[in-house]
Amino acid sequence: MSNPLKSSLEKIETIAQMYQSEFKFITNDQGKYFFDLLAGTRDLKQIILKRTVQPFFEACDKELEDFKKQRESYLLYK
Repeated sequence: MSNPLKSSLEKIETIAQMYQSEFKFITNDQGKYFFDLLAGTRDLKQIILKRTVQPFFEACDKELEDFKKQRESYLLYK
């Protein structure tokens, strides 16, 4: 199954890596990063800049699996 968020962040990470001297996140008039406002967090920008998108999604997948196991006993219908 495709994951549009993962694909998009991997592309941004690749572009940031390929064009390090030209790449930058832009800010609005108040000095806030547009990307942070769209993402709802500053963390994704840092993940991209540190080139840790893949480990981030691996951690997300593990947390999702842990959640699915935990919720099993609470499901009324399977």
